[in-house]
Amino acid sequence: MSFSRLFQPLLIISFLFFCLSILNPVHMRPWPGFFSELFAFIGVILLLPILWQKKIVVPRISLPFLFIAFIPLVQYGFGQIFFYSNAILSFSYLFYFWLTLVIGFNLTIDQNKLNGGDSFNLYNFLAYVFIFCGLVSSVMMYFQWLGLAQASSFIMSYVGNRPYANMAQPNHLATFLYAGICSCLYLFEKYRINKIQLVFLGGLLLFSIALTQSRTAWLITVFISFFLFYYVRKKSLRLSKKTILYSIVYFIFVSLVLPYLNSFLSHYFSINSTHTVYDRATTGFGRLNIWNQMYHAIVQSPWIGYGWNQTTAAQFNVVDAISGREWATSAHNLFLDILVWCGIPLGLLIILFFTYFYFNLFKGISNIEGAFVFLIISSFIIHALLEYPLYYAYFLLPFGLMCGTLIINKQHKELIIKKIYIIYIFVLSLLGLTFIASEYVKVEDNLFAGRLHAMGNLKSNVELPYRLYFFDNFNQRAHWLALYPKMKVNQQQIQNSQYMVKSYLKPYDLHKSAQLLAFNGYSDEARRQLKILQIMYGLEFSYQSLLDGKEEQVLEK
Repeated sequence: MSFSRLFQPLLIISFLFFCLSILNPVHMRPWPGFFSELFAFIGVILLLPILWQKKIVVPRISLPFLFIAFIPLVQYGFGQIFFYSNAILSFSYLFYFWLTLVIGFNLTIDQNKLNGGDSFNLYNFLAYVFIFCGLVSSVMMYFQWLGLAQASSFIMSYVGNRPYANMAQPNHLATFLYAGICSCLYLFEKYRINKIQLVFLGGLLLFSIALTQSRTAWLITVFISFFLFYYVRKKSLRLSKKTILYSIVYFIFVSLVLPYLNSFLSHYFSINSTHTVYDRATTGFGRLNIWNQMYHAIVQSPWIGYGWNQTTAAQFNVVDAISGREWATSAHNLFLDILVWCGIPLGLLIILFFTYFYFNLFKGISNIEGAFVFLIISSFIIHALLEYPLYYAYFLLPFGLMCGTLIINKQHKELIIKKIYIIYIFVLSLLGLTFIASEYVKVEDNLFAGRLHAMGNLKSNVELPYRLYFFDNFNQRAHWLALYPKMKVNQQQIQNSQYMVKSYLKPYDLHKSAQLLAFNGYSDEARRQLKILQIMYGLEFSYQSLLDGKEEQVLEK
């Protein structure tokens, strides 16, 4: 049976799930990106059967990523990570990143051997995903921009003055749109689209990027421009230097005239005012303060760090000394986060390996396919040094697939694994995702039960409607919401309350924890948390008010 007949339906479904991970409009608490993450994992899992018909090769250079995946589990075993669900999820994300490297590597072996015959072309697959999602997202953001999306069930409600389609974050959308532009360039070089189509698609996507007003996109623009000038000079391409230059001028022009275009269209549409390029370039540097906090947090715990994905715990340790008004769930820099999570010795080893791996990918560029994926990989990395896109599966997993395709161009030693292991991973992954999804839909009911219990100021333990076996963090959250703070509790409950504060550095949690500490004789720590509350949110409470409890109603949960 031919490849297309056997796997075409599976690839179409995988394509749809990858697209859903980007275009999904449902972003609700307590985990806003849950369904997008779920769809991205399903998209990758559905690629696994393609490997069943062949021997599976594991490049040795990918093995350190597999070892890194076990770090969160080890940290949880030593009590460093608070909740086992966080440890398992961190392991899963890292493990699947390694797995996507293997998938990308093996699918590129097939493509090279068959020279584009009856095999799956991963490059085309990713290019069409990026372009399709980029175009649909562009239409969505135009509706948001023009104030036409309020009543839509398929487009997220628009808050602020920088549209974001269904990705919820303008910077994420801008980076993804650049992946779409790189995909257009690739298809143009492969004679899949002509110059008129390239100009139309590229112009549309560049306008959309300008509309996000993403400063990260400005840096990506500079990198891509320099790389293309270098590559056009080195290789014979259809793309000319003149086209690159015109594209840069067009992007700068659109970025500069956007406020005036907004002002003109505001007479006909409900458009929010937008910033000028100067405003965006000279304001909004909150991440610099976060970096300063993380530096001091690393100094406080240089050897072992604070645990994988526990940046908030690091911020909690220093925020009263190094003040800041933004709750940091990430250091907004991948390398800083790794140092915060793992400490300096292990963190530096990981960073050095990442750097070595990246330059090996650069050396692996030998054709237009390699240049195409390297541009997108680099765009994602630039973004990861300023924010945290790679903490989302819809960025991380395609990123891994692309990295895997570049490994093939190097003469690395390889390991062979039996296809039965991939079958096991496929089956266990589907079962695991089904179980996690079935548990997640119960989480909000438990949290609501916790809030309802708290309204009655009951000192008894709350009875939750569901027992959650995986999401122990949300289980603990529900019990924390229900806990009556003006009473004596045991040491374990005190410790659990601190886990909550170190995970949710919010006004409600800080005040409630301070109140619980005050009633249990921990006056110094209670005063410290009141100080943090004042520094971060400008809310002032006296120590006596904790004992009286007269002002707690002003805080939201």
